[in-house]
Amino acid sequence: MCLTAAYRRVSNDGWPLLDIVADLEAVLVTPVDHDMCPILGGWSRLLGSIDLAQVAIEAAARAVVPIMTDRRELLGEVLPKEWPIIDLWPTACRQDHL
Repeated sequence: MCLTAAYRRVSNDGWPLLDIVADLEAVLVTPVDHDMCPILGGWSRLLGSIDLAQVAIEAAARAVVPIMTDRRELLGEVLPKEWPIIDLWPTACRQDHL
Protein backbone atom coordinates (compact mmCIF):
# COMPACT_ATOMS: atom_id res chain seq x y z
CA MET A 1 0.00 0.00 0.00
CA CYS A 2 2.82 2.42 0.84
CA LEU A 3 4.58 1.87 -2.45
CA THR A 4 1.28 2.33 -4.28
CA ALA A 5 0.70 5.59 -2.41
CA ALA A 6 4.23 6.75 -3.24
CA TYR A 7 3.66 6.15 -6.95
CA ARG A 8 0.37 8.02 -6.67
CA ARG A 9 1.98 11.04 -4.98
CA VAL A 10 5.14 11.38 -7.09
CA SER A 11 5.32 12.82 -10.60
CA ASN A 12 6.02 10.43 -13.47
CA ASP A 13 9.64 11.64 -13.42
CA GLY A 14 10.00 10.15 -9.92
CA TRP A 15 8.82 6.66 -10.87
CA PRO A 16 12.31 5.39 -11.82
CA LEU A 17 13.60 6.39 -8.37
CA LEU A 18 10.72 4.53 -6.71
CA ASP A 19 11.55 1.50 -8.86
CA ILE A 20 15.10 1.60 -7.46
CA VAL A 21 13.90 2.00 -3.87
CA ALA A 22 11.41 -0.86 -4.26
CA ASP A 23 14.20 -3.16 -5.47
CA LEU A 24 16.45 -2.49 -2.46
CA GLU A 25 17.08 -5.53 -0.28
CA ALA A 26 16.06 -3.61 2.85
CA VAL A 27 12.64 -2.73 1.39
CA LEU A 28 9.88 -5.22 2.05
CA VAL A 29 6.74 -5.07 -0.09
CA THR A 30 4.02 -7.23 1.45
CA PRO A 31 0.50 -8.18 0.40
CA VAL A 32 -2.58 -7.44 2.43
CA ASP A 33 -3.74 -10.71 3.94
CA HIS A 34 -7.36 -11.52 4.76
CA ASP A 35 -6.60 -11.73 8.50
CA MET A 36 -5.15 -8.22 8.39
CA CYS A 37 -8.31 -6.55 7.02
CA PRO A 38 -10.16 -5.82 10.31
CA ILE A 39 -7.13 -4.16 11.89
CA LEU A 40 -6.18 -2.43 8.66
CA GLY A 41 -9.68 -1.04 8.31
CA GLY A 42 -9.82 0.21 11.89
CA TRP A 43 -6.34 1.71 11.90
CA SER A 44 -6.85 3.34 8.50
CA ARG A 45 -10.02 4.99 9.80
CA LEU A 46 -8.10 6.22 12.85
CA LEU A 47 -5.06 7.36 10.83
CA GLY A 48 -6.96 8.60 7.78
CA SER A 49 -4.70 6.61 5.46
CA ILE A 50 -4.74 2.95 4.46
CA ASP A 51 -1.06 3.00 3.46
CA LEU A 52 0.04 4.44 6.80
CA ALA A 53 -2.09 1.84 8.59
CA GLN A 54 -0.44 -0.98 6.66
CA VAL A 55 3.09 0.24 7.40
CA ALA A 56 2.23 0.47 11.11
CA ILE A 57 0.83 -3.09 11.10
CA GLU A 58 3.81 -4.49 9.21
CA ALA A 59 6.31 -2.72 11.46
CA ALA A 60 4.56 -3.87 14.63
CA ALA A 61 4.48 -7.45 13.37
CA ARG A 62 8.25 -7.47 12.90
CA ALA A 63 9.43 -6.34 16.33
CA VAL A 64 10.86 -2.84 16.12
CA VAL A 65 11.19 -1.79 12.50
CA PRO A 66 12.01 1.88 11.85
CA ILE A 67 9.47 3.71 9.71
CA MET A 68 10.26 6.50 7.25
CA THR A 69 7.36 8.95 7.03
CA ASP A 70 6.31 12.58 7.00
CA ARG A 71 3.38 11.70 9.30
CA ARG A 72 5.03 10.89 12.64
CA GLU A 73 2.24 12.40 14.71
CA LEU A 74 -0.37 10.08 13.19
CA LEU A 75 1.64 6.93 13.90
CA GLY A 76 1.62 7.89 17.57
CA GLU A 77 -2.07 6.98 17.54
CA VAL A 78 -1.33 3.26 17.05
CA LEU A 79 2.35 2.73 17.89
CA PRO A 80 4.29 3.58 21.06
CA LYS A 81 5.65 7.13 21.12
CA GLU A 82 9.21 5.80 21.30
CA TRP A 83 8.88 3.86 18.03
CA PRO A 84 11.88 4.62 15.78
CA ILE A 85 10.69 6.97 13.06
CA ILE A 86 12.83 8.60 10.41
CA ASP A 87 11.19 11.90 9.58
CA LEU A 88 10.77 12.82 5.94
CA TRP A 89 9.99 16.40 5.07
CA PRO A 90 6.52 16.99 3.64
CA THR A 91 6.55 17.99 -0.03
CA ALA A 92 5.90 21.65 0.75
CA CYS A 93 8.88 21.83 3.13
CA ARG A 94 11.24 20.11 0.69
CA GLN A 95 10.54 22.73 -1.94
CA ASP A 96 11.20 25.54 0.54
CA HIS A 97 14.64 24.10 1.39
CA LEU A 98 15.93 23.47 -2.14
